[in-house]
Amino acid sequence: MEEAAVADWAASLRTGDGCEVSPQVIGVHSGRPLLRHVPGPRLDVRIRTSEQPSRLIKAAGRTLATVHHATPPAGLHGQAAFEHPPWDPVALETHLGFSAAQRRILGALHGDRELRSRGRLVRDRLQEHATPCHGDARTANFCVTDSSVPVLIDWEAAGWGSPAGDMAALCGALLADLLVSTATPDETTPRASLATAVERWTTVVRAALAGYRQVGGGDPGAGGLLGPAVGSALLVRAFVRAAYTVYDRSVACMHEVGASLLRAPERWRTIDARD
Repeated sequence: MEEAAVADWAASLRTGDGCEVSPQVIGVHSGRPLLRHVPGPRLDVRIRTSEQPSRLIKAAGRTLATVHHATPPAGLHGQAAFEHPPWDPVALETHLGFSAAQRRILGALHGDRELRSRGRLVRDRLQEHATPCHGDARTANFCVTDSSVPVLIDWEAAGWGSPAGDMAALCGALLADLLVSTATPDETTPRASLATAVERWTTVVRAALAGYRQVGGGDPGAGGLLGPAVGSALLVRAFVRAAYTVYDRSVACMHEVGASLLRAPERWRTIDARD
C-alpha cells in the first residue's frame, strides 16, 4: 500500500477525546504524501525543553493506541519496518564506514552470543502480529499542534506488526531525548546526572503506557515482549548516536540499559509498575 494512502487513512482517525492522529494529506510529491503544515515543534524538542512533558507523552500513547486498535485500511500489506540493531554480519565496506564508536558497539553485540540470539528473537516476534503499526514512532516523528496535540508524521515504514514495536520506538527515543537534554555533567557527578535522566525516563514511560491503556482493547506489554523490544530500540538509538559522537555517557547509558533489558526482560517490571 502506498504511503500516501496509509497517511490518508491515519488522517481520518480520531482519538477518544476527538484529537487527530495525523495531519491531513494535501497532495503527493514524488510518491510521498504532503501533509498539512503543523507548526511544531517536534515532540523530541518539547521533551528536551520541558520540565514536565508527561501530559504530551500520555497523549502520544493514546495516539499510538488509536492507530493499533483502528480498522486497518483496505490494501495494507507488508510488515512494519521497525528499526533493529545490526545483529547480522555486515559487509566489509559497510563496517569501514562506521565510526569508531559504532564499531565498538557492533563488536559488543556480535561478541555476545546470548544477546545476539535474544535480539534476533525479538526482531522476529515483532513481525508475528497482525496489527496496523506506524513502524517508526520515534519522538522525532510526532509534531505538536498549536493545541498541544502530538500527531504522527512520516508513514513510510507503516505496515503489519506488533504494537510493542511502536511503543518500544517511542520509549527508546524518550530516553535518548532525556539524555541529550541533561546538562553535561561535571567530572564529579556523571552518575548522578545519568541517574536523574533514567528516573525521568521511568516517569514519562509510565505516562505513555497510561495513555495507551486509556484506549481499550489491548496492551503493548502483553506477552512480555515490550521490555526486550525497548532494549532493542535503545541499542538502535545508541548505535545511531554513535555515528556522530564518541562513545560518551549517553551512548554508554543507552547501550547498557538496552542490553540489560534484553538479557533480563523481568527488569521492565520496575519501569512498567502499575498501581
